[in-house]
Amino acid sequence: MENIRISVLVVNLNTLNYTKECIEDLLTQDIRFNLTIINQNSDEVGTEEYLDVLFKNHINGNLGSNLHVLTIRNSGYNKPLNKIWNDFVTENDTEFICLLNNDVRISPNFLSSAIQVLDNEPIVGFVNHVTNNKEYQHWYNKLEYEIIQQPFRQGWDPIFRRECYSDIPENLILYFGDDYIYSKLYYSGYKGAYVLNSPMIHLCSATTPNKGRFNTGDSDRSLYMSMTDVYHHLSFDEKFSKLTPEFFKILHNDRISIINDIIEKNNFKSYLEIGVRNTFECFDLINCEIKDSVDPGFESEINNVKYTLTSDEFFKQLNLGNLDKDFDYKWDIIFIDGLHLSYQVDLDIRNSLNHLSKNGIIVVHDCNPPTLHHAREDYSNHDTPAKGIWNGTVWKTFFKMRCTEPNLDMCVVDCDWGVGLIKKGSQKICEVNNPYFEYSIFDKNRVNSLNLIKLNQYQEWLINPFY
Repeated sequence: MENIRISVLVVNLNTLNYTKECIEDLLTQDIRFNLTIINQNSDEVGTEEYLDVLFKNHINGNLGSNLHVLTIRNSGYNKPLNKIWNDFVTENDTEFICLLNNDVRISPNFLSSAIQVLDNEPIVGFVNHVTNNKEYQHWYNKLEYEIIQQPFRQGWDPIFRRECYSDIPENLILYFGDDYIYSKLYYSGYKGAYVLNSPMIHLCSATTPNKGRFNTGDSDRSLYMSMTDVYHHLSFDEKFSKLTPEFFKILHNDRISIINDIIEKNNFKSYLEIGVRNTFECFDLINCEIKDSVDPGFESEINNVKYTLTSDEFFKQLNLGNLDKDFDYKWDIIFIDGLHLSYQVDLDIRNSLNHLSKNGIIVVHDCNPPTLHHAREDYSNHDTPAKGIWNGTVWKTFFKMRCTEPNLDMCVVDCDWGVGLIKKGSQKICEVNNPYFEYSIFDKNRVNSLNLIKLNQYQEWLINPFY
């Protein structure tokens, strides 16, 4: 049985002329594919007739040999696009998925070039094609692409690994579905890539009547050549600055919810985040009166934290009285998500304990790596089943302190890669015999090693006496 590797979705929204051109381009593709066309209750004259003829031609073998399965259906009036995407992915079990605008022009190797990149680069979770760019006006067969190291999103028209897809939450605002898909891929450790040898034209979001930057297809084409890169390549930061905080609460629900819940229940006033990277990922979503952030900026294009220092240098300068706070300043809650190596996590926790208020809590991310690959020491090694996901050796520090620090109270909430909680108090010393920090021993004894608790149990841990 032939292995069809990709399924394509096109949604028609009262824009039949665009859809016809898009389908024409798809029928020139140089590989086999499945195609689903959703007619979004279009009342445009000629739509039903066109789709009927298209389907009959496919049945009669008149559409070429590379269109394997053609599905055409009406979605019903105003069916949410996020729901259409979720249903489409559920119904198609091919390796790769393409969510395609209907107002695009694509080259014959549009699908095959993307699949080549995904085959060549296991770290790449999705592929975009360079779009509306004057520097790329011709397609050719020699594969050229670039992996983008920093997060970005282009919007629609991605081709991605189906196994990486996460259903878009029903309560997510309508036009944030594509942002959600991109972000979950990044959060899972994947990167994005641009295909350069198979450029495409996107006719400026003209997918509904009187909507879009230009009025007619002819003016779209004439102005296409003068469009700027800036408009068509919004950076990740630029796009996400427009999103509501609720979007990220859906995306990173566990640790953010835990931190905010701790702040609210304990009436905490001051928050410190060590290892921020991008403030929109966590820091901006924390609800606290006084918020401070520390990050040297090694992983972000724009480092907009308060203290642009390594955590070691930050605490050194704080202790010397060289910052804008007293040398003995204390925070109510400190979130540690910096370098995921045990020696650094140990330093960060001990420095944080010296600057933690009497009833304060330290939160540590990435304490519960699910496999040895996630717990590797070398972040840059992406040739493992964990790909780009890296919990590092945080677990070793947490386990060590569970074995050696009777004056602390520690647990790890079993969610979001392991959310560690530390407060001053007392704990029974962990008796797991693992003096050389072997992962296999840890894996067999992780509940006792970490004092691992369920998400719905941490609130009980919070109300226990501190002393």
